[in-house]
Amino acid sequence: MEAFCKTFEFSSFDTDKGELEKVYKSWGLNFFARKGIMAASTPLFRIKQSSKDATQYFIISRSARSGLTSFRNCDGPMKLDEECTISRRDGNQFKATLKLTGDNILEQTMVHEKNEIPTMVITRELIEDGKLKLTETCEGNSAARIYAPADQVESKEDEEL
Repeated sequence: MEAFCKTFEFSSFDTDKGELEKVYKSWGLNFFARKGIMAASTPLFRIKQSSKDATQYFIISRSARSGLTSFRNCDGPMKLDEECTISRRDGNQFKATLKLTGDNILEQTMVHEKNEIPTMVITRELIEDGKLKLTETCEGNSAARIYAPADQVESKEDEEL
């Protein structure tokens, strides 16, 4: 799990960019949420081990390094192989499970607590040159992006986790 605990910055699409919108649409995100995500110029995400409990992890995403229109989202705390509740920005709640499969694949499954929204599976796979391939799959739609290792981005909120 230690290899995943770093900051990654968007590098390129591994599938057609339009596929990502299909994934998010099938996951029930509204038009404005989808467009906001798609417009993020240099999205970053970080997997952080909790400074308070070494068995807990957080997945922190940012739409950009900084700026007035950048946003931050934090999922967690999560423990490997244990279900937890994650709230999406629109208020929908999901039961999430984080699993390490092999040395280089981290899989996160998100099941809507009322089963009104399809299940999302997010696979993070470490590939060559320390890069990470992030694949999101929902209702047969799948999109993949490549992220490169980046300088650590930590805010006061992150430090307290």
